[in-house]
Amino acid sequence: YNRQGCILIQNLFPIGNEIQQRNLFNLIIGQCHELIIDKYGHYLFKYLLYKESNEEKYYKEIFEKIINDVKRFTNNKYSSVVIERLLDSSNTNITDSIIEKLCGNENDIVSLLYHCYGNYVLQKIIKVTKNNDILGLIYKTIINNKNYLYKLSYGKKIMKELILAYTLK
Repeated sequence: YNRQGCILIQNLFPIGNEIQQRNLFNLIIGQCHELIIDKYGHYLFKYLLYKESNEEKYYKEIFEKIINDVKRFTNNKYSSVVIERLLDSSNTNITDSIIEKLCGNENDIVSLLYHCYGNYVLQKIIKVTKNNDILGLIYKTIINNKNYLYKLSYGKKIMKELILAYTLK
């Protein structure tokens, strides 16, 4: 769980054969819950998810490993970035499952709305969701909280994302 170790793994990963890559991935995923919230460890997941040549190869396994704790990971500085990347997946089952878990009711949305890291995940959800019911619930929640949101530095960004989402859909 240090910078040099994570850089080393990222440099070794692409030069390994498929079996070596799978073994290394299994070691990483085996320590997922510790690494994803780590200052340097989360970079391993970002690397695996951003790597174009992977073609979302690891999305499903990472998703399955974290989905039960996705709310906790959304509120962490490091793992919230990984959640945002998972929301970019072209696999609608992954995206929809995360969104349903995080935006199941108005209280869940309020928690994301006012959290210093969760609000970024909420902005990503607004951008990627195709579910009009969820978007409507988010809209209703934001409108109910708009007076306070305008006082927050990120509140205006969330309002802007919501307006943009409704304009495009």
